Amino acid sequence: MLTLVLALILCFSSGQWLPPTTVTPGTAVVSEVSSGENLRDRYHEYNEKYFESKLPEGDSLKVEYSVLPGLHDDSGETFVTNYEGVEEIWIYLNAKLRDFWFLSDAVLLHEMVHIKLRNLTQKDPHGVLFQKEMHRLMKAGAFDKIL
Repeated sequence: MLTLVLALILCFSSGQWLPPTTVTPGTAVVSEVSSGENLRDRYHEYNEKYFESKLPEGDSLKVEYSVLPGLHDDSGETFVTNYEGVEEIWIYLNAKLRDFWFLSDAVLLHEMVHIKLRNLTQKDPHGVLFQKEMHRLMKAGAFDKIL
């Protein structure tokens, strides 16, 4: 099961199974999923449920769908900055996922693992620590309703 979950997430992360989009790069960022639920609310829910509310929240966190040119081949990206001691985090999910809540949630959880391990996995972002954390999420049931 873990192998299947990781394989699906990696395939979607590489963008090879993403549907074509009619959205033009550079257009507005949309932060609502098709059900009307906000991605930030999903982040908060998963932070409480699977990360013991230890991941950053508040004004320094942005969680949005994006049509940024760099995301045309990826499912999601996480950017962390620390300018003059102020950490800011951006999670961008590919706008092509907007109508696929189950994929959006899987990619969001994937990006949340990057945030949790942000200071530990800079040289190998999908290495052993990342895989252990994904396995922990799977065992905790994070992907049960998704995949």
